Parts: sequence; structure tokens; C-alpha cells
Amino acid sequence: MSPRERIETVKLLKSIRRGRTMIIIDHDMDALFELAERVTVLQEGRVLVEGTPEEIKGNAKVQEAYLGGVHEVLAAE
Repeated sequence: MSPRERIETVKLLKSIRRGRTMIIIDHDMDALFELAERVTVLQEGRVLVEGTPEEIKGNAKVQEAYLGGVHEVLAAE
């Protein structure tokens, strides 16, 4: 999707979600975090972790599985 299509899709899904459960499978984490109240992260077909978008963003297991681990950024001296 183009950036504009993404914005319109998120807007549409937000408008119809009240009182409904939606299952969204996507790799656009910004869109998912904007839409979801609860997130379930799968790894190799199994539940890795569940939580709110904020809990998922900072979860070390998720970062390790999908971002190659947590790496400390060292400032140049």
C-alpha cells in the first residue's frame, strides 16, 4: 500500500472497530500499534508474547525474534 492508502485503511478500520473483534495480520507495526488494544506476537506458529502495544514495543523477546536483539547505541566520543 502507498502511505496514503495506509492512512485511509487505518481510518476505515478505526471507524468500524467499535463493539467488534478484528483480527489483523500485518507487518506494518506502526499501523497495528495505532489500531490494536491487544497484540499477540507469533514466532514459528506459536505465541511468543501477548500484551498492549506499549508492552510489545519494549519486549525483549519480540526485539530478539524480529529485530535481531537489543543493541546498545554507543555515542562517539
